[in-house]
This record gives sequence, structure tokens and C-alpha cells, in this order.
Amino acid sequence: MAFIYRAVENLKNHNALLHDTVALDSGVQLAAWSNKYDKVT
Repeated sequence: MAFIYRAVENLKNHNALLHDTVALDSGVQLAAWSNKYDKVT
């Protein structure tokens, strides 16, 4: 089952660029984002 997290949707809505993701054996997933133009609070 795929979950949509508010933080991910918030980053996408503010033009953040997803650089890379990795899933660890423990089930934790990590993502690297950047955004040069908008501020997210």
C-alpha cells in the first residue's frame, strides 16, 4: 500500500526538486530534495 505524506505533497506543491530516494532494509525510506525558488514553512 502506498501512503501519501503531507510533507511530500507540500514539497511537490512548492516546486521542490526530488533528487534521489533510497529504501533501507528496515523499511525506512529517505529522499533528497532541493528548492531554490520557494519557501516552505
